[in-house]
Amino acid sequence: MTETLVNLSTPGQLLARTARSYESLLRATGHGTTIPGHAMRTLEMQINVFKDYYTTDTSEPLFRFDSGAFDTRLWNGSRWFRRAGRPSAAIPGTSNHGKGRAVDFQGLGGFDTDEYNTFAREATKRGWDNAEGKRVGEWWHWNHNPDTDTFDYEEDELMAAKDEIAAEVIKQLKGQAGKVTLTWATRRSIAAAQGKKIDDIPTEMALDDVLSYAARATFDNAALAIEVETLKAKVDKLAAGIKVDVTVDETAIARKVVAELAEKLK
Repeated sequence: MTETLVNLSTPGQLLARTARSYESLLRATGHGTTIPGHAMRTLEMQINVFKDYYTTDTSEPLFRFDSGAFDTRLWNGSRWFRRAGRPSAAIPGTSNHGKGRAVDFQGLGGFDTDEYNTFAREATKRGWDNAEGKRVGEWWHWNHNPDTDTFDYEEDELMAAKDEIAAEVIKQLKGQAGKVTLTWATRRSIAAAQGKKIDDIPTEMALDDVLSYAARATFDNAALAIEVETLKAKVDKLAAGIKVDVTVDETAIARKVVAELAEKLK
């Protein structure tokens, strides 16, 4: 199967299956690229990286392994030495970055950090590994293998779409009223989710907090009973600048989001 390069939501490109996995991993962890060179690299980009990290001038400060040996590469008929303070780089034309399957993920902080360990759990679920990076001391360098990637991306993308629509609902309503009065059903649902008593849940809450909770927590509630038209009418009125009662019930919000999602996915 021939794959095309896909633009990422962050700087850079990757082959299609790896790009899909990348976007899922980015949503799950918040770690991704900050410059195009962190993902797919053209030969020209890799040459520039290589020349920045390695030199043929042995009078420069050079990197040494703990054994005292230099890190060298043979390229274009010359021996190149890794500069002091620079990470490793593949010989141009041999890098996995050039294959559209490798990413240098930013913000992991090191091999022994909570960020790295949390990221690694999510990454391995999606067919990524840091084996090559570990060999050269790079916690940021990860390769993706589509053949070992068995993650359920359809479900993941469905939830992402739900979150996106939920955010749009929040955007439509946010700022039109400061706080809203919670129905008893909403308070009961929030209390159950948080392991609290109903009396511990305030009777008023910021509107976007209520919508965020309702839209994300009740999508699959089979007991949804309130028709979406109630909320839709309020949204339409608010959009027209008409003041309305903004008492919120989470089932109405959930119905609205599910309806929008079904329309979007047709």
